[in-house]
Amino acid sequence: MVDDDAAITLMVREILEHEGHDVTVAHTTQEGARLFTREPFELVIQDVNLPGGVSGYGACQNYKSIRETVAVIMITGEFTSDRDEAVARQLGADGFLRKPFSREELLREVDRGVKGLAKWREERPVFACRACGARFVVQDATRQVETVSVYCPNCTQVAQVTARDLIWQAPAGRAGSQRADARRILVVDDDELFRQFLGDLLVEAGYVVAGAKNGREGLQVCTQWRPQLVVADLLLPEMDGLTMCRHIREHPETGRVPILVITAFQSDASREEARKLGATYLTKPIEPEGFVKAVVSILSP
Repeated sequence: MVDDDAAITLMVREILEHEGHDVTVAHTTQEGARLFTREPFELVIQDVNLPGGVSGYGACQNYKSIRETVAVIMITGEFTSDRDEAVARQLGADGFLRKPFSREELLREVDRGVKGLAKWREERPVFACRACGARFVVQDATRQVETVSVYCPNCTQVAQVTARDLIWQAPAGRAGSQRADARRILVVDDDELFRQFLGDLLVEAGYVVAGAKNGREGLQVCTQWRPQLVVADLLLPEMDGLTMCRHIREHPETGRVPILVITAFQSDASREEARKLGATYLTKPIEPEGFVKAVVSILSP
């Protein structure tokens, strides 16, 4: 548990240890990150607002990047808005508590986190597209599957896949960065499968990744989470990608964030607009290794 409130940490520790859990307490985000890299914690309870200038939101993503299977429960103040909970969930939080919370509320969120942890420990079925080489998770596949039609989120090709074509990937095989200071990347795309495909590529390359499904949500996450790179589609619902990028550029705290545009919509006008915003421009389908190299180049000092 990471919280600077001694009364809260004492209460939580007593409740959880009474239920048979082993609890370690840290009082700063930096201390929590150091402990997390040394011990195999399975669940973290993290306060959002802590002294020291490191956001609890950023800490949540760091935990997930170090060990994707960890469950994270975020704690915020009594007057936190629903928007803050939405951002926490978007950044990977498995649970959310507002102070003051009851014993029953705490145990309910911990129980959900533990159940989610068990789910994440299961292997994921991964398929390598024969057309473009993209590797992605096959939704709802089982080891007993005979033949299933699979849609590639990168090149849109449809393939008939059997169980022999799938690779079952254990959690250890999809571990992200082991560094608490890994670079943060926000991926904004309304195609959930493509968003996950890009996220998996970036996590495997050692980055911390958050996702957003539309331009308005992407702008909100960017403003609160402060990523070091934004990867965005142009055709987005609620707010299109170029409009979102303009707002990012206009905001004093995000104006210098690099932007990488990936789109199937190719036009000289959109390419020129992206160039004016200082964005790198790629077209779908992407070449996975080339995409990662582009990211490395953008984030290189």
